[in-house]
Amino acid sequence: MNPLHLRVFREVARLRSIAAAASALGYTASAVSRHIALLEQSVGTALFIRESRGLSMTAAGERLLPHAQAILQRLDLADADMSLLRNGYGDTIRIVASRAVLMRFLAVALEHFRSTDPDVGIVFMLADDGPAQELVLNRTADIAIATDLDKHPPAAGADSEAVVVTPLLEDPLVCALNAKHPLVAEPALTLADVADEMWAVALPRRSATQRLHEAADRQGLTLGHQYVVDDYHAMLGLVAANLAVACVPGISLTPPDPRIVLRLFAEPMLRQVAAVSDPESVTRGPHQRLLLALAAAGEEQEAWLANVTAPATGIRN
Repeated sequence: MNPLHLRVFREVARLRSIAAAASALGYTASAVSRHIALLEQSVGTALFIRESRGLSMTAAGERLLPHAQAILQRLDLADADMSLLRNGYGDTIRIVASRAVLMRFLAVALEHFRSTDPDVGIVFMLADDGPAQELVLNRTADIAIATDLDKHPPAAGADSEAVVVTPLLEDPLVCALNAKHPLVAEPALTLADVADEMWAVALPRRSATQRLHEAADRQGLTLGHQYVVDDYHAMLGLVAANLAVACVPGISLTPPDPRIVLRLFAEPMLRQVAAVSDPESVTRGPHQRLLLALAAAGEEQEAWLANVTAPATGIRN
């Protein structure tokens, strides 16, 4: 299969529109249609069905999509690795994590790592916790930063002992309030204090959302109306605008907007954050030093979070 056809296919599958995919790729609509037609000719079956509201995928399209995504990801990684080699990096570590982890926690870890290994190239990939582990298991990535591994068991047939798990920190869920909220003077909040509020929550698959609803059910509480947002920083935007309260992972936080106050819950909701490593890579010196840098970042994260959630000291960067 032609990788270019697969890239076009992936974009059409994502947007369910020839015109939208053409705009995103910088192609004409006729060129996109041609790529899809050639791919369908190659696989011997139709991949899309035209409907009144756009395109839907056939069973063949649904089955091809994960293969296309995996192939393209490997090609992109190979391209990144070769680029690092051309630019003088003798070794490369491939890290997969969620966007929330990349925003601050991983940046702090890499600051430590660069002090010892400035010549090691780093390739980043974005993925949720379950897929992140799978990328290590299939050797697409060297390290995954994942939370609550017990809630994301390996796929059927995968060997869970084929990875090395290094605990990094306990990550509490934090309540984000607007600075004008009447509860900002409280040192810690119970879920009952804010259950009736208008909430900004992440998608149901996010572990923070799952933990929030588990805690509410356990305490016999019903949460108020909700904005559902697939981005923690967009959720905080709603808090800053005084439209909602939010429950966000501490690890996802950056120095907060002055319109936002962060408070811990009196009954902590903790997520276990760990590094999942390829056992072959973990024997290498740079990999071991990166794990040490991640552990150091975990300690700094806990201290930083204690600072920004303390009402006596206010919000400091």
